[in-house]
Amino acid sequence: MRPIPVHDAETFEATARAAFGHTGWYARAGGEPHWPMNAAQAVDFLDRGGEYSIDEAAFGDLIRRGIVTPPEDGLWRPGDVVQAGAVLESRRQWLPSPSTHDPKKHPTQLQIEQAATADALDDVLAGNPELDARHIAVLMTECENREVREKLMAGLLATLQRDHGVTL
Repeated sequence: MRPIPVHDAETFEATARAAFGHTGWYARAGGEPHWPMNAAQAVDFLDRGGEYSIDEAAFGDLIRRGIVTPPEDGLWRPGDVVQAGAVLESRRQWLPSPSTHDPKKHPTQLQIEQAATADALDDVLAGNPELDARHIAVLMTECENREVREKLMAGLLATLQRDHGVTL
């Protein structure tokens, strides 16, 4: 999938390359990478520069499932990385706090991430021991309030991690 429509590939590439510099990706990644790059280098750049939660196995899975479209020649250019980053962004596949993505996260999500980092996830979830993943999923389908759905999503992810060892 290529979520961003591109009408002029050359301009898109130049804009993507400049945007990485202006938004701090190069600084976080330790400098501007050599373009084009292979998939492993693209994953590293998305992880360190973009602060997305991604590794080679998960990236390969996204490609196999058609969620991320790799370049035909296998060489990742700035525009290809922007497209992959847009997919990760739409999936909220951000690194845990502290991260440049923290301002986009619901306060409940931040609280849970900080508790998980401090190995205190059980303490945060202790107030609702009756809620399991299925119960939270049902509540999410019935809830019309976005604010409450955001809290439920954070709770669902934490419950999956605590009860099933699943980290998404």
